[in-house]
Amino acid sequence: MQINKPPEHTARVLPAWMRLLAILAGCLSGLSGFLVFGIAFLFVPLVLILGAIIQPYVPRLGRWVCSVGAVIVSAYAGIFLVPQAFGSIWALRYWHTPHDFGVLFLFVFSVGLVVWTDVVLVMNRRMGKTTNEIRRRVSGGVADL
Repeated sequence: MQINKPPEHTARVLPAWMRLLAILAGCLSGLSGFLVFGIAFLFVPLVLILGAIIQPYVPRLGRWVCSVGAVIVSAYAGIFLVPQAFGSIWALRYWHTPHDFGVLFLFVFSVGLVVWTDVVLVMNRRMGKTTNEIRRRVSGGVADL
């Protein structure tokens, strides 16, 4: 029985700023959905938030839950929040109050954070694969990188 796993088989913990970004994106998208569509939309981004919270303690499961949550929140933002943001922009021509600007800012900011979270998670995933491939090549005796 082997106690120490080889480095390519250990799951990496996401950096704290990435987990915080995922939590912030989930909270803001849930809040903006709640303000327009009701209380049920508070629970949609909970998978992303839960994945970001448990990831340091259970790295593989946390990364998987975070990835599934990112897909769910991206679909949620694309289906519900982006059209609402465009509708808010369109309505600003006819009627605008400070409340309308605040809601529009919340929509745009939450969609931007969701997109940023997705990009960061995908880039981190790709960088992890390339790091593992480099480790295998070096340990296998192939020195041409």
